Amino acid sequence: MQYYRDLELPGVEFVRIAVGSEGDVSRLNAEMSGWEYVEADNSPLSDKMNVASLAFKGRGCDAIIILGSDDFLNRAGFDALIQKYRDGWDSIGFEDIYYYDLNRDKFFTCTRCAAGAGHMVSATLAEQLGYNLWPSGIERRLDGQQRNYFIEKARPIRSTWIKDCFDQGIALVDVKTDVSMWSVEDMELMIGRVNSEPVDTLDELFPGLRGMLSLINQPVEER
Repeated sequence: MQYYRDLELPGVEFVRIAVGSEGDVSRLNAEMSGWEYVEADNSPLSDKMNVASLAFKGRGCDAIIILGSDDFLNRAGFDALIQKYRDGWDSIGFEDIYYYDLNRDKFFTCTRCAAGAGHMVSATLAEQLGYNLWPSGIERRLDGQQRNYFIEKARPIRSTWIKDCFDQGIALVDVKTDVSMWSVEDMELMIGRVNSEPVDTLDELFPGLRGMLSLINQPVEER
């Protein structure tokens, strides 16, 4: 969260809202990083996500960007989302994503996977859906369920994907750990377009991130 706290873009005002499920632990982490905090049960996951999106209702925001605590998006990615929004799109996602397997210290690309991380939803679309951006009671496969939900509840919508992300310098990284819903191997089985990359690539894209994640991943007695 500290990474996004320090992110600034000309002409853009960020409203940063985190949703957590660990009480004071989550709240303290969010507030120390300069985020507003909302508490919600962790399950079902789609209901937790809706608590987050509902927190933006009435705030005067033009759009909502959805990022998990294990997702990192660089400046070029934000610039691309904002440009697509200004072009009139209501639902904007990235076709390509990087995976970082924290336990194995390995880095991967996944192409044409229609990532849910980093998705932007315009206020126009959010208002049509009453700021509930997911169907209720869903625990897995939220990305596909959300796309179907948009089509069912908010026709017509202007939806697009940002293509050739790596060639544009866009870096969206999903960090995989033991508690991730889907492993890199799961994604390879489902999508089939997952390829290994030198882990040094992550250091070039997000300097210092790998070291920070490694420290967080250590048992407390080893820190």
